Amino acid sequence: MKKSKNLKTVLAAILVASISTVFSNTFAQIDSIIIKPSNPTTSDSIIVIGRYTFNSANIMLGSNIIFIDTLIEVRVYFDLDSAPVVTGHTDTITIGKLSVGNYKLIYYLIDTTDSQTYSDTIYFAVSPLLATIDFSSENSFDMQIYPNPFTYKTKIKYNLPDNTTDAALTIYNIVGEKIKEYKLNDKKGELIIDSSDLTQGLYMLYIKNDQGFVSNKRMLIIR
Repeated sequence: MKKSKNLKTVLAAILVASISTVFSNTFAQIDSIIIKPSNPTTSDSIIVIGRYTFNSANIMLGSNIIFIDTLIEVRVYFDLDSAPVVTGHTDTITIGKLSVGNYKLIYYLIDTTDSQTYSDTIYFAVSPLLATIDFSSENSFDMQIYPNPFTYKTKIKYNLPDNTTDAALTIYNIVGEKIKEYKLNDKKGELIIDSSDLTQGLYMLYIKNDQGFVSNKRMLIIR
């Protein structure tokens, strides 16, 4: 009889320890955060999409946004319990329209059960609204920027129309100031852009020939 009681005591202790372990090992992780549109202008209402994984049942409690100049803090609150089940969750939160500038967004996932906080950070730029340029098919061309975003160097591959003469690639910052200009002597070629003397942020690349603007692309520098 004494052995039976001792066995029950041991089993009860194991059960309590197991429950405690489940509680202590509950966690959440941020899988990704993205903004849409990916290259916003001042006319866009920006949203941020957060995707995360939990290893136990969860209850989402809400969120709020804090703006500090060009720093944006998104805080999402949740509770976890001990039910051992892996779940995924996606939140879409509206940031709204922003003025021209380079922004840092910190996304916090906050567990109110044990005050744990998980976070991730992204950088993005908001550019002024530019008029859309429409070109006919015979005036179209191919241009690729890779990598983009980048830190210090990127490669631009271009293939200009046959009738192109006196072409140049010009880089502007988001307030419209000309930063650099490169003459394009060949109809088809590659160009290495060194941004070591530029600050991080969004830039506009324009190709222009003797007939006017051909096209434009965005280029994002992240440090």
